[in-house]
Amino acid sequence: MLVHNPDSSYALNFEGWVIHGHHHANHLDEYPFINPKRNRVNVSIEVLDYKPVSLDLIIKLIEKGKVVRTINDL
Repeated sequence: MLVHNPDSSYALNFEGWVIHGHHHANHLDEYPFINPKRNRVNVSIEVLDYKPVSLDLIIKLIEKGKVVRTINDL
């Protein structure tokens, strides 16, 4: 699911992966770039160091199953 605010996915009882913005680089413990515990991907520009990221990279990182706080932590 692609949404601005990831909390809106809870209202829909959506259990898949959510790609979102909204939180920027705030609360990185709860909203890191890749969060496999909550099925969340935070693509806010500050988390991505103001650079685009490919869906292929996101999928590869999801498959690793590890938390990634920002793109600079790779």
